[in-house]
Amino acid sequence: MSDRLLKVVKHSSDEELHKHQTLKYARELSHLFQAEKEKARKLGEANSNLQKLSQDLQTTFQELKEKEQLSLRLGRILDQTSNEIYILDSDSFQIQQANFGARKNLGYTLAELSQKTLYDLMPHYGKDEFEEIVEVLKVGKKPQLTFETTYQRKDGGTYPVEVRLQFSHAESVPLFVAVTLDISERKQALEEIDQLRRQLELENAYLREEVKSELAYGQIIGQSPSLQKTLQQIEMVAKTEASVLIFGESGTGKELVARAIHEQSRRNNHPMVKVNCAAIPRDLFESEFFGHVQGAFSGALKERTGRFQLADGGTLFLDEVSEIPLELQGKLLRVIQEGQFEPVGEDHTRQVDVRIIAATNRNLKEEVQQGRFREDLFFRLSVVPMEIPPLRERVGDIKFLADHFLERTCQKYNRKKTQFQIADHHQLESYHWPGNVRELQNVIERAVIISSEGKFRLDLAIFEPASFVKPELATASKSLPESSFLTDVDYKQFEQRKILAALEKSNWKVYGPRGAAEMLGMKPTTLLYRMKKMGIQKPR
Repeated sequence: MSDRLLKVVKHSSDEELHKHQTLKYARELSHLFQAEKEKARKLGEANSNLQKLSQDLQTTFQELKEKEQLSLRLGRILDQTSNEIYILDSDSFQIQQANFGARKNLGYTLAELSQKTLYDLMPHYGKDEFEEIVEVLKVGKKPQLTFETTYQRKDGGTYPVEVRLQFSHAESVPLFVAVTLDISERKQALEEIDQLRRQLELENAYLREEVKSELAYGQIIGQSPSLQKTLQQIEMVAKTEASVLIFGESGTGKELVARAIHEQSRRNNHPMVKVNCAAIPRDLFESEFFGHVQGAFSGALKERTGRFQLADGGTLFLDEVSEIPLELQGKLLRVIQEGQFEPVGEDHTRQVDVRIIAATNRNLKEEVQQGRFREDLFFRLSVVPMEIPPLRERVGDIKFLADHFLERTCQKYNRKKTQFQIADHHQLESYHWPGNVRELQNVIERAVIISSEGKFRLDLAIFEPASFVKPELATASKSLPESSFLTDVDYKQFEQRKILAALEKSNWKVYGPRGAAEMLGMKPTTLLYRMKKMGIQKPR
């Protein structure tokens, strides 16, 4: 019984063990199932997240693609504008973007520009100066700043610009936008306007001087054959563009002839600029003719417009042209031939259209032979030579000139209008006038000044040097020559014969009624002075 019991007990124990193992396996399978189920759930979640991520990536890619297309379209639009546009980092001012206009004007590629800041392009600005400018934008004091500066190209050249700088937050990203306009043409236009303003100011000054000269010196007056010939020459040459060389003695009116040529030419709407070559210091000739820039030499504190530039479109009158230094004559010849010159201190060649009228009281052919004047310049200036006759060859004009100067001088000094006596005209016509028309004007002016109220006094004695008359001519008793003009010697002889005739008629009485002085219309002291100079003595 015990054996059977033992078998039964053993069998029960095996069943319990088997059952226990079965439960254990069931629990392990349950755990495995739960783990697999969790894995499946997590895998499902991962798959769902992956799908969402894929969708997000597709959306992001599409947005990036749209932004890229927008950026490309925006870039094409910006590249079409002629202005230079720069996108700058808000902290370092590094150039992040630059349109085609910027790259073209500067000569840099976008990669090269991205290595630079905006102030690297400005030779006159450093980082500190630029930061002072943009700080105003950063703190919001102003929405935009505009200033002028200079950009430097890759090749080292510079050009003026106007920069409009604006601070922006594009999608919460702070940056600067710089729109730059090349203002070279504007600057040039302003310089031209300023130059025209200065030129107009100088022209006004010259015109005022011309008015003064016109009032003081008068017009071309007279009716003599020699003067009529000169007037005909003026009319013919004025219609051309040829250079004119006027030669004649001092005081004959060479400037009046030059002015008449200019006024009758097609250039009369522009000024005739006069240069007195004898009055210019030797070291300043080039500056006077061609002008200079500021700082070109010591004392050049500001820019000066030269006479050639001032006379552009008009006429340049070179008075006393023989006084131009030999070393400058070549430059003058170039301007006359080509119409080009460079101001002192400037490399830029300027173009002018100027007609040249020159005047001299010297024999330029002799100056050429002596090596003091260039032969090629002489030929260039003397395309049309004109000789102005001296006043002693225009005796018939003396009366008209004297009346004209008397009227003008009385107006100038607010004197009562007076007239010449017949004796005054005879006295003026008998004088040989070495100083020509200018001397006649001075004589009339002096007479008006020294004359008392209502009594006109004309005295030529102090104007006549003793060397003009030789003593041996005192016995001359010939009649006037039959030719239409008198030489200098003829005039001297005529004056002596006139005095001798008056003395003989008055029986050598000088003073008092019917004396020689009264007949000649001069003061007795003047007559005695001239008799002494001429060696005229009463026969014994």
